[in-house]
Amino acid sequence: MDINKPRLDLDELERKNSISYKYCEHCGAAIPRSAEFACCSHCQETILFHAVKDYIRENNVNEFQVAEHFGIPLRLVKQWMRELRIEYVNPNRGPRLFQ
Repeated sequence: MDINKPRLDLDELERKNSISYKYCEHCGAAIPRSAEFACCSHCQETILFHAVKDYIRENNVNEFQVAEHFGIPLRLVKQWMRELRIEYVNPNRGPRLFQ
C-alpha cells in the first residue's frame, strides 16, 4: 500500500458512482445510466405480469393471444403457467390467475 497515494473520499466515490448509475423508480436498485427504462428488470417483469393479469381477467384469451398482444415471448407466459401464477383450469373457460 502506497502511503503517498491519495485515497478517494466518500463524496468523490459517490459522484463517480452516480455518473454511471441511476436508480429504479420502484425499488431503488442501481441500474446502468444507459438503460432505456426507468426501472430495473425485476420491476419491469412485475409491472408486465400485473398488466398481463389484468388483460387476462378482462378478456377470454389464451397464452398465444397474450404473448402477441404484449409482444412478449410465449415462453415467458408459459413460464408463469409453470410457476402456477397463471393456470388453465378448463380450456373452454380460460386462465385462472394467482398472486
